[in-house]
Amino acid sequence: MNRQLKALMLSLAIALLMAGPVAAQSSSEIDSYMQNLKHRIDRGERSGKLTSKEASRLNGMYKFIAIARDRADRDGGLSRDERTRLMDSLTKLDQAIWNNLHDDEVSHWRNWNSNSGDWRQRPSWRD
Repeated sequence: MNRQLKALMLSLAIALLMAGPVAAQSSSEIDSYMQNLKHRIDRGERSGKLTSKEASRLNGMYKFIAIARDRADRDGGLSRDERTRLMDSLTKLDQAIWNNLHDDEVSHWRNWNSNSGDWRQRPSWRD
């Protein structure tokens, strides 16, 4: 429950940050947002909430956006149109991450105990 509340609060904070005018987004804010999204993908993959296929697809989307951001920034900064397109892409990635983290698909590695190197025992509900 506590984890869900933190995720909800994080999503709300991101939504509030994005509610401001896009022109006010500085490069450092965009970089921070991109790092946050990458961290969420990595954390979802480690926790088993993302399958390897989902994580691969999300990482591909992230890399595509990162390349586009680098290409746009080479010209001496982001224009308003570039910033708008970039934020639209990041918002779509954010939504895709949320949807994949909250669907019913989980990685079978979710029950792998990396500390002991074996599979965790699932609780038996028939006892």
